[in-house]
Amino acid sequence: MTETDRSLAEDPGTITRGATESRGGDAPMAKLPPVKVLNFGETSRFTVQFVADWRDLEPLRPQWEELAENSLEPSPFAENWMLIPALRYGLPGDAARVALVFASDTAFPSHDAVLCGVFPIEEKARFRGLPTRVVRIWSHIYSVGSDPLVRRECAPACIRAFIDWARAEQPAQTLIHFPELRVDSKFFELLIETLKQDGRNYSIVDVWKRAMFQPKADAQQYIQSIGTAHHRHEWRRQERRLSEKGAITFDSLDSVENVQPWLDEFIALEMRGWKGKQGTAFGCGAGHRAWLVDVVRDAFERRRLMMLALRLDDKAIAMRLSFLAHPGSFAFKIAFDESLLKFSPGVLLEL
Repeated sequence: MTETDRSLAEDPGTITRGATESRGGDAPMAKLPPVKVLNFGETSRFTVQFVADWRDLEPLRPQWEELAENSLEPSPFAENWMLIPALRYGLPGDAARVALVFASDTAFPSHDAVLCGVFPIEEKARFRGLPTRVVRIWSHIYSVGSDPLVRRECAPACIRAFIDWARAEQPAQTLIHFPELRVDSKFFELLIETLKQDGRNYSIVDVWKRAMFQPKADAQQYIQSIGTAHHRHEWRRQERRLSEKGAITFDSLDSVENVQPWLDEFIALEMRGWKGKQGTAFGCGAGHRAWLVDVVRDAFERRRLMMLALRLDDKAIAMRLSFLAHPGSFAFKIAFDESLLKFSPGVLLEL
């Protein structure tokens, strides 16, 4: 089964809204006090702040964690444990900043502002060859999605606050580009609804399909639901032939002590394949490797990691990394021993 992704560009025009303010510049942000409950209503006031240095995001981790727990939907690549390391290690991409949407209650000015949205952005002078200013939701080469993180209780107001900032602070006719949005996501649905309600012009500029795993009641039902009888016969034959070369086992990472050894195995396995030869494996760049190590360790501690291995005589011949995001997961990376290609070890591990 497939799901469709879309890339959307919105023309913000020049109108501004009085309920939204922006704070330009990249000055360090003061450490904020613990989160307090805010009732979002008529007296709520939304502001947008920007951070360019990953160090200035560190004090926000407690609020960021609380936001992720109450977000419209899971978006791990916009959570602090993934985004801060990406900025820290300078993953490829244009100079990125993070737009933070805060809400405060004008009826209770002494209450602390609450973090309601995280929008990583990059700004460009051209859009697909055209000389027009673009504010684009930033995604690095290891992102599998670019949905911002927005609070469930005030998602429409949060989206409006971000777009209003662009209308107020950017040159006229600046485009806002939301790439790689899932059409079945709540954010995409709410974004389109908000744009229509506000009478704003938008255009869907790309549509494509991506693979999506849909589990069945049990493994046997799933195997029967994919491929053809010929495919299933071939997979059984490959596993049988592989077992003739040694003992095969399927394994999963289940202890913190094994996180680093498993990572070392994965990186070494990937380096021996075509990615290593082309210089795109994690082991080819210190920053890329450091990002992977930080993220995988943090994901395991959060119980957000699924790491599987297929072993031949205790040696990993295929390994897979996925990040869990209830109620599903994001398939991230897979590596396999290319000298055993005829046995399809990567496919056998997926099955």
